Amino acid sequence: MIPTRSLSILRIALLSGVLLFGLAAFTVGPQLQGSDSDDLFSVLRLAFAGLAIGSLAILKYLQPKVAASEHDAALKLTIVAWAIAEGAAFLGAIILLMTGVAWPYIAGVGIMLTSFVLFPIHEKAVASD
Repeated sequence: MIPTRSLSILRIALLSGVLLFGLAAFTVGPQLQGSDSDDLFSVLRLAFAGLAIGSLAILKYLQPKVAASEHDAALKLTIVAWAIAEGAAFLGAIILLMTGVAWPYIAGVGIMLTSFVLFPIHEKAVASD
C-alpha cells in the first residue's frame, strides 16, 4: 500500500510538470517562427478536441470502476485517470508552444484539475500514514 503523502506528492508532480511546461511554452511559444500558421492550429485544435472529449469520457467511465474497486485496483485506476487527464493538459501546452494560442492549455489544465476532483485520494486505496 502507498501512503497518502506519496500520492499527494505524485499529484503535485503531475501538475507542476504541466504548469512549468506551460510557463515555458507561454514565454517561448509566441517567439517561434511560423507560430501563426492557421493550418497547423486547425489540425492541433481538432486533435485537442478529440483528446479532451475522449479524456472526459474515459474519466467518466473509470469513476464507477474506482468506486467499486478495492485497495490496489482503485489506486491503480486513480493514477491512470490522473495520467490520462495530464495528456490533455500536455497537448494543450504543446499547442501553446507551437501556435501561441492559450485556450487549449487552460482547458487541459482544467481537465487535469477535474480529474483530481473526480478521483481523490481514497482512504481505502492507501495505507494510513
